[in-house]
Amino acid sequence: MKFIYTLILSTTLLAQGWSATMRGLLLVLLIGAPGLTGVAAANDEVPSRQMYFPFTPDITTNFVKLDEGRHLGYVRVGIEAVVDNPSDLDLVEHHAPLLRDAFIEIFGRAQEGKVRSLTGRQELRQECLERAQELLERETGRAVLRDLIFTTYLYQ
Repeated sequence: MKFIYTLILSTTLLAQGWSATMRGLLLVLLIGAPGLTGVAAANDEVPSRQMYFPFTPDITTNFVKLDEGRHLGYVRVGIEAVVDNPSDLDLVEHHAPLLRDAFIEIFGRAQEGKVRSLTGRQELRQECLERAQELLERETGRAVLRDLIFTTYLYQ
């Protein structure tokens, strides 16, 4: 795209009678000026583009109901991992069975009050995130996950 703008500008200046030296000088200035050409300079911050990895199928497991008979309830949670780097998607996919096991363990030991409340749900999400970050850092040697998102949350 930048080449097309340069070609159009050069042709326009030629038609207006500008000398080759003046056209070249102007083009060098324009190409070198990132604000005018729309190209970010090397020291400008480039916003990161986050990507998502869905853990499919949804995590479905039991949790403890604290009624007289200590029955079990069930919870189904759709979880997506948020990463900043495309290569991190491959790492998360590779370690997905390890992470799924950790999520099932966390929900399996949760009590009914925590599963049913909004603050409890947020605590469970944070606990899953911390455990996943811990496991991935142990396996890969670096931070991989930015966040976890619950896209489905059903309980009974």
